[in-house]
Amino acid sequence: MVKISLKTTGIISFISIFLISCNPQPEATSLLSQAEALADQDKTDSALALIDSIFYPESSFNKEKYMQYLVTRVRLRYKAYRDIKGDTTIFAARKYFRQQADKPRWAALATFYSGCVYREQGNTKKAMADYTKAATYAAKTGDNDLKGLIQNNIGDLFYEQALYQQALAAYKKACPLYADLPLKQIQNYSCQGATYLLMRNERQAQVFIEKGLQLARRIKDRAGESLLLQNMSIAYSTQKDYKKALFYLQESYKLNTDSTNLARYYLNFSNLYMQMGKTDSAEFYGELAKRKAPTLKDNYLRLSIYNTLANLASKNKNYKEEASLRLHAINVFSDILKSNSNQAVMDVYQKYNFEQEKATHAKLINKYLAAVILLLLAIIAGGAAFTWYLHREKKSKHEIQANINTLAKMASDLKQSYQQQLQERETNLREQLLWKFDVIRKSALLLEDGMQNLSSGYLLKEFKHIVYRDNEEDIWENMLPLIDSMENNLSERIRLQFPNLSENEFPVCLLTYAGLHSKEIAIVLGITQRSVQTIRTQLRKKIGIDDAKTDTAEYLKRTIKPKQI
Repeated sequence: MVKISLKTTGIISFISIFLISCNPQPEATSLLSQAEALADQDKTDSALALIDSIFYPESSFNKEKYMQYLVTRVRLRYKAYRDIKGDTTIFAARKYFRQQADKPRWAALATFYSGCVYREQGNTKKAMADYTKAATYAAKTGDNDLKGLIQNNIGDLFYEQALYQQALAAYKKACPLYADLPLKQIQNYSCQGATYLLMRNERQAQVFIEKGLQLARRIKDRAGESLLLQNMSIAYSTQKDYKKALFYLQESYKLNTDSTNLARYYLNFSNLYMQMGKTDSAEFYGELAKRKAPTLKDNYLRLSIYNTLANLASKNKNYKEEASLRLHAINVFSDILKSNSNQAVMDVYQKYNFEQEKATHAKLINKYLAAVILLLLAIIAGGAAFTWYLHREKKSKHEIQANINTLAKMASDLKQSYQQQLQERETNLREQLLWKFDVIRKSALLLEDGMQNLSSGYLLKEFKHIVYRDNEEDIWENMLPLIDSMENNLSERIRLQFPNLSENEFPVCLLTYAGLHSKEIAIVLGITQRSVQTIRTQLRKKIGIDDAKTDTAEYLKRTIKPKQI
């Protein structure tokens, strides 16, 4: 017994002395410096790999270096298109650097990327406030790249809100800042051209397109030239000018030298020809994209390919092919969910409390005996925390399963009462519609929660079973006839009153009238929330809403004419 106690004490003492005598990760400062240098060179992937190799940031850095680490990490994750909505530690870095009068560049970076986190969270007001404040800090530096980045993102934020005049003003401020950065100036010209195009000023749009193309050709930037032409193709496609859209896409394709981009080009050609009603050409390029899909590393592009081809098969009434493609899409979606779950686990692992870690480290240095006690307490606390974590996960799983069972019962009750209510044709039909929508809302929230707590395959299967039941069609295909029965052929009235709505705008218009929010519409239609917001912006313009304060749903309810009897 004595021998075991002495051995245990010796191990603990050795660990304590190790913690006292050395930095948990002595190379951390060097890794951070290298990552910052690569970030400035736009070598995002290499820099992110270095940042992710820093496992003990709070203990390895002093406070200032730790704050720089937080800023650099969010900066790289944002540039790599990672989800940064949960990276709220950047707010602590923003507060810290704003108090350091001699570090305006770090204050600008911290404030700007705080704005990016707010923007990803959907809080555009706070995002714009941080972007504007970041511009004041950047003005105190000689970093034109940073100044241009902030102004360009201010323009993008206005652009997303369909405030094109304000977006254009911001883009014009950024343009001269990129005088010595031709690659970014080409992107800026592209932004200005696309904005003028949406303002229906094609002459000015052409001016900036040509400026971008001339610059790209002068510096022999084939990739930039190709990208500019591809972006213009997308912009013209949005305006339904398919002839110009096809021309720019073909020109862009001729300049492409990267074989990894071929699948995206094939998909764009297929989509464009489908919009033009040229089914044979759409199928030809769709088949080329399908052949490339299995080897693609970009799961989102693979998902887009399978969904597009499935829609094309459905349009051609090739239901067997559609079913096969939908199955491929579900498998890819499952891979995406697993990937996001793994990344979330790593993110949680790397989030520590800096002040608490620093205080503990100081006590280890000053008091050897206290260090031993703290270490023992940490081991006990860690065991307790792990036990609590397992208990919480188990409880969470039971709670979500209970919610699933509740939703299943709701769906069953709905099915039993629905036929009876249709026969009665009384005023409670509206309540029935709202009940159905409520099931969709709760299912959406449950799906969002489940992604964070359960394996994706299990929850996705349960979710599909509840929403679709015996008729496994898209949510939209289930809801359209129900809406028409409740609202006296609402879809027909909308098409009669607004015949210029596109196939993308029509369902968004109808679901907005029904009171669904953008997140719910995104789930119903199987698109992103950002796509819903973009389509709503176009929709508002088409149906005649000029005042930014006017609510779209209320305007539709006032405007749409009643069914003529």
